[in-house]
Amino acid sequence: MNALAGLTLIAAATGAALYGAFVLWKRSPPRLAVAALAVAGAALAAGALLVQEHAGPGDWVLAVGALAVLAPVQCRALFGPPGNLSAAWPGQGLLPTGFGPRRKTGNPRSPMDEPGLATEPTPAAAPAAEVAEVVATMPPEIRRGPRKRARQTRVVLRKVGPWSVFKFSLLFYLCVVTVILLALAMLYGILGAVGALEHVTEFARNLFADKSFSINGSWIFARLTVLGLAMVVIWSLINLFVAFLYNLISDVIGGIEVTLAERH
Repeated sequence: MNALAGLTLIAAATGAALYGAFVLWKRSPPRLAVAALAVAGAALAAGALLVQEHAGPGDWVLAVGALAVLAPVQCRALFGPPGNLSAAWPGQGLLPTGFGPRRKTGNPRSPMDEPGLATEPTPAAAPAAEVAEVVATMPPEIRRGPRKRARQTRVVLRKVGPWSVFKFSLLFYLCVVTVILLALAMLYGILGAVGALEHVTEFARNLFADKSFSINGSWIFARLTVLGLAMVVIWSLINLFVAFLYNLISDVIGGIEVTLAERH
């Protein structure tokens, strides 16, 4: 019964989290959006704990509190600040800026902006037959006109901010670990609901002749959480070391050269 309720709660919380991330996060007030994502994350953690057999009070406090905090943090990292529909388009989140509407660049001048156009008389237009005759006598390469080539700029990446690299690495690896743990929790809940864990336990008891063998989900996920947080710190420190090393090497060889080009 608890497994069925947990799976139902996981499905409902997942749908609420997706709706909150893609709809409420940009169209609702910031406090409401953050609260909705926090409730969805807490419900997702509660559903994952309901499908486990030996979830203690500490597991409930840790899992529900962690997901209630991490759900709004992940949306802030991906989509930018809440409640501001134009914030994600300039690239304040981690998503590509191509998701935003394209805006026309430049400031084309209107014909009325030309000096003297309003005071000078407009010359009479040539007849259409004469214009067609002149165009027909032009060579093909002149008629087509010169093709504009996209402008390109070559820049050199000389320095990398170590502190910005460290902050980005912490948040990035934390999101990766959270997604992996949530996927494992959902997989564990599904396997427990269909009875696969009981069959694995029974097979292991018969194989090793140990009747006390059991699969404790709380023990497994507690160790995985600690291991994941440790790996987040370790890989963030590795990226920090790489940033310092890049800055030292760029002082010698000049850094990495990048070519920027305009889009057609």
